[in-house]
Amino acid sequence: MSTAISGAAPWCPGLTIAGRYRLRVRIGEGGAAEVWRALDTTLEAPVAIKLLHPDLAHGTIAKRFLREAKAAAKLRSLHVVQILDAGLHDDTAYITMELLEGETLADRLDRVEQLPPKLVSRFVGHIAKAAAKAHAAQIVHRDLKPTNVFLVTDDDTDEIAKVFDFGIAKVKASPGAGQVTGTTTAGTLLGTPEYMSPEQARGLAVDYRTDLYAMGILAFESLTGRLPFEASKMQDVLQLAAEGRLLRPSQIVAVAPGFDAWFARATAFRAKDRFDSAKDLATALDDVLLLEG
Repeated sequence: MSTAISGAAPWCPGLTIAGRYRLRVRIGEGGAAEVWRALDTTLEAPVAIKLLHPDLAHGTIAKRFLREAKAAAKLRSLHVVQILDAGLHDDTAYITMELLEGETLADRLDRVEQLPPKLVSRFVGHIAKAAAKAHAAQIVHRDLKPTNVFLVTDDDTDEIAKVFDFGIAKVKASPGAGQVTGTTTAGTLLGTPEYMSPEQARGLAVDYRTDLYAMGILAFESLTGRLPFEASKMQDVLQLAAEGRLLRPSQIVAVAPGFDAWFARATAFRAKDRFDSAKDLATALDDVLLLEG
């Protein structure tokens, strides 16, 4: 859910953040923050720096923003964007990250609309590895979606998916229960409606299985080229998500045998009926899609 801001951010090429990061060019922006390509003048290395809009400096969003850095910095995975530094610059919160060359999954889908089954299986497998690392650290992302997945090419020319933007992650878990608690007030909606699990859309407590649901939606979109809702208005999408009323993949395109059943389990209305883990979800998807090629 986007946050309104009242004016233009005071950043420009050449500005140095925290006495270290010299801004070069803006490479992304959202409702609450901008991302810039920058030079780390201490290490003389390029980085990406995410800057929270000054209007949001003193609210809960700022706390959540810096919590992203703390949450993601704990994770060591090829499939999680590496956090390098975080802090404040004149009351502006910032996070520096590894600078990646490539595009988001959302950008890719905008260009090609649908991905071949083998690529969907690969990318979901990578996202699942990132999610598994987070879940093992008792972190729930809560906003897995194509714009938060970056596609890069490694040295062997194979594409790798990396997850970023843990800005609304919940990071505390009740001992032994897997139930995540945190600083969010009950009834507060955080996330993106199209990828919200029913419990998330209803403002209820969530655990790692809300990420599994989002991965199911992401796989559906990547394979079919659209979302599983007969709605265009945000409020209608939120209502359908809250009620668990989703289209079947085979209603949109011809899919591999078993994909409808996989999707139904990944996005089951009751969290307990979903896959047991991100790894199990990805393994089951391999079994369905890799047979299709």
